[in-house]
Amino acid sequence: MLTHKGTVTLNTKRLILRRFTAADADAMFKNWANDPEVTKFLTWPLHGKVENTQGLLNIWCERYESPNCYNWAIELRDFGEPIGSIEVVDVSDTHMRCEIGYCMSKAYWSQGIMSEALSAVLSFLFLEVGVNRIQAKHDTRNPASGRVMAKNGMQLEGILREFSYHETLDFCDIVVYSILRREFLQKRKIAMPPHEIIRLEPQNWHKCGNIWNISRPEAQKWFDELVSGNRIVFIYTENGEYLGEASLMLEENDSDYTIPGRRIYFSRLIVKASESGRGIGSALIDCVLGVAKEIGYREISVGVDKVNIGALKLYRKNGFNTVIFEGEDEAGEYYKLLKTLE
Repeated sequence: MLTHKGTVTLNTKRLILRRFTAADADAMFKNWANDPEVTKFLTWPLHGKVENTQGLLNIWCERYESPNCYNWAIELRDFGEPIGSIEVVDVSDTHMRCEIGYCMSKAYWSQGIMSEALSAVLSFLFLEVGVNRIQAKHDTRNPASGRVMAKNGMQLEGILREFSYHETLDFCDIVVYSILRREFLQKRKIAMPPHEIIRLEPQNWHKCGNIWNISRPEAQKWFDELVSGNRIVFIYTENGEYLGEASLMLEENDSDYTIPGRRIYFSRLIVKASESGRGIGSALIDCVLGVAKEIGYREISVGVDKVNIGALKLYRKNGFNTVIFEGEDEAGEYYKLLKTLE
């Protein structure tokens, strides 16, 4: 899930990104909302009169009460009034994604200002809110907007033909760009913060509630296995906060998964939803593989649903390339995979 923080003030070298106020109406109307060059390729019409701008700002200011409202005025530090806006126009908590839209006074085009603003918003949404995917769109006849997206590492996905209708331009083809959290981190070369992977003790079981819902029916069975010593649980932590969990099973009632003294079962891997895409799962896999080898096992098995493409890619990337069984249960079709520990 996302950690909504609302429209907080963001600062860059040249800019202040802040909340709009009712007092911004004149500047907004003058600088971009009533300029036909600015609104030419946008989905909303010229404001026509400042009263329309004032009415819109009143609505925007009321929306700031919601923590999932993200709508910034772009202000130059040495200018003192807004010259544009950048906004999250659509957000999905379920899928941890959002879309960004922006516009700015033509007097400040081609100066890298919007790229600077977009960079700050991307950082905030990925690192603070926990978004996994961010997209943006522009009219095919407005390539300058696409250059802003590309400059910030967003990738061209394709063109939506006649996706929107404009009163003066007829139907418009729309270009879609996007960037994923892991791509953003790699591009910025942002290292993972100091972390520790610890072995879970039964008395700290309740802390796993920060990662997943420990009131699930099967949780008691997992806890009993932990207490008995048959389940070994590892926790990824940052500053004491539990963010990921992985576990090994010494014995399982399935000979595909465990063979005494030879094969151990990688039973569980889960990362807190808001922390996905940061490499926590890979760090836990490295830990589990190292421990399995250290305690004398030559093979390690794992089960994964066929529809879980992300997990399949991750396991195969880490050497789980042998399919020892394909089957189906109440949850759907799945693989049993095997890796040899060298």
